[in-house]
Amino acid sequence: MGASRTHPSRRITLHSNCGHYFLEGEVTNSTASGLVLQILLKGVCWTSDDLPEAVLTARDVRIESEALLGMTASINTWVGLPLEEQKGKPLVERFVLVKGDGHLELRFGPREDMIASGGNPILTVVYDFGRLRGQFSFQTDQSCLRQFGDEIRALALRS
Repeated sequence: MGASRTHPSRRITLHSNCGHYFLEGEVTNSTASGLVLQILLKGVCWTSDDLPEAVLTARDVRIESEALLGMTASINTWVGLPLEEQKGKPLVERFVLVKGDGHLELRFGPREDMIASGGNPILTVVYDFGRLRGQFSFQTDQSCLRQFGDEIRALALRS
């Protein structure tokens, strides 16, 4: 690991297609090999009439640049396909962004407990940060994925 540099607040966000859920990473530091992020998962709990928000925040999550850029390249390849091709070849990928000291994995693909609409991808975020383990799922779409990729590329250019 090389010397660290502190950055002003910079975020990458993947939104759900309905706008009620998102995965966000805020850069808090960078190293020679990657980024240190604060990860925020936010959604709505649909089990009550009040629709309370559910929020998970994990600090000091280290992600290697190579893993982040590899994921982005794969997503951008799929987003770049014509819509008819996307329907015939849905986004089914698994990206492990953190392993070892914790676990953060983004899985794109079908789930038995969710119905995808319009051929839009379903994202499942699998996390393990100490005693906090779980999954967080939502449906996203091409425009949200394109924006996410653009934000990651812009972040990589500044790092």
